[in-house]
Amino acid sequence: MACSKNFFDDVKKQLECQVCHEQFTDAREPKILTCLHTFCKTCQTAWLLRQQREGELTCPTCRRITQCSENDINELPSNLL
Repeated sequence: MACSKNFFDDVKKQLECQVCHEQFTDAREPKILTCLHTFCKTCQTAWLLRQQREGELTCPTCRRITQCSENDINELPSNLL
């Protein structure tokens, strides 16, 4: 049974950060926001510093706010999927 190329492209997109477009790895740990969007820890850390909002992280996709105590991205849950 053949699968379409679009299916594989869709799966690949789910396995990469939508900010830097790098594939998730242990070094680029995927962290999930309350809106359920996932980005790599590196990009989320940089995004948090750019926003200059104490304890709040705005999702780059939908702009929903996730509380991030003490501006520590490590406190966010990892996306294990």
